[in-house]
Amino acid sequence: MNEKIEHHHLEICESTQITLKEILASKDEVENILITSEKQTLGRGRGTNKWESTPNSIAMSFSLRPHPVITLTSLELGVLICRYFQGAQLKLKWPNDILNSKGLKSAGILCQTYKDHILVGLGLNYGTSDEIKPSKEYKFGRGYIHEDSLTKEKLIKTSKELYQFILDNRTSTNDFSKEWSSYCIHQNKSVTIIDDQRRDQGLFIGIGKNGEALLEKEGAIKSVYTGSLYLD
Repeated sequence: MNEKIEHHHLEICESTQITLKEILASKDEVENILITSEKQTLGRGRGTNKWESTPNSIAMSFSLRPHPVITLTSLELGVLICRYFQGAQLKLKWPNDILNSKGLKSAGILCQTYKDHILVGLGLNYGTSDEIKPSKEYKFGRGYIHEDSLTKEKLIKTSKELYQFILDNRTSTNDFSKEWSSYCIHQNKSVTIIDDQRRDQGLFIGIGKNGEALLEKEGAIKSVYTGSLYLD
């Protein structure tokens, strides 16, 4: 398909999401816009979490039409990112974390609504860095996808190719749920999902039609829509 992409690259910014919103605010219609940066100072993750920029990492944001079931958008993106980096044997953790082959968090997806589109923020630890250290904020530890370093040229090339791959491989159904489960690191494992004062525990058996976690316990299946997941 090769949909047209408008690309803006910055050496440093507060947040690629903020920059993307500012550019879109000046346009009459939402277009396929990609923002990349070598470093961001106010990167954020889901909820109140921060995303720390480290050397050899990719910070990118882009506009996207939502999946017909809007809550499936971030899960669909997880599958597409795993496909793009298929040689790296990435894994998924519900709802929107991407882990490397060793089970360490190497990327995170942030989705925000804007008019009739989704603004996607993707922070990805592409290569090794001495600044990637253990942190209690990352339940599965932090890691990286490749052993090599990331030049400016490779950052731009990889980001543009990944965005184009996503645009060209969207799905209008939830048929990807089985594929999502095949990448899931905690499929058929006992987990606990915590959200504020609520705590749900059970066997993770997959995702529902809206992207919710399905937990089985004592013969009953419970749907959990939000929270942080921990392996028991």
